[in-house]
Amino acid sequence: ATGYFVVSVWYWAADQEIAQRVLAARGLAHGQAACVAAAFLKLAPGPLMVLPGIISRALQKQRGEGVYAPGAARDEADFDAALPWLVLNVLPPAARGVVVAAMLAALMSSLASVFNSSATLLSVSVWHKLRPQASEASLVLVGRVGVAAVAMLSVAWLPVIPLLGSQLFIYVQRPPSYIAPPVLALYVWGMAPLPPRMQPEAFGAGVCLLLGVGAGAVRFI
Repeated sequence: ATGYFVVSVWYWAADQEIAQRVLAARGLAHGQAACVAAAFLKLAPGPLMVLPGIISRALQKQRGEGVYAPGAARDEADFDAALPWLVLNVLPPAARGVVVAAMLAALMSSLASVFNSSATLLSVSVWHKLRPQASEASLVLVGRVGVAAVAMLSVAWLPVIPLLGSQLFIYVQRPPSYIAPPVLALYVWGMAPLPPRMQPEAFGAGVCLLLGVGAGAVRFI
């Protein structure tokens, strides 16, 4: 459980998808206020993820359905099926469409954020550094090619997902947990009030990331 704090700090403090939104704020005060507001909103997923599972389990036991159906193996229950069971067996037909539409909208929003951040990193932080004289059209083209590559890699990653764990939450959090520690360590060291001679330089930071992420990738494989 304590390892999850490493992933959380890395995601909320150093991830491009989050940092890009803070950098796009109107000013420092707006960026700080947005971070505080997002922190309060982050308290909601706990009840939102736990309570539906508890309600689904109680209703299944009361009705004798799902994992409590005759002949069902309770020790092999599919926990990810708790919410779909509620949607299909409790909600009225009209509300089911609303829930599915909301889930699809959230999925498209998340994908758009990932693609936008990937395009920005590749075109501005990589390509523009290698070719300072690159035109705006070439930066846009590189960003689009990067988004297409990320999309194809995401599709190729689908067969690997079931091998990472038996629960959705586990195999979503497992890959970042191998690369988050070096990023977190570098971020904390860079933010610490140290003398200038002890501050990490660009070369040392790059070596730290390469070694840390490389070790995490080897451990993951």
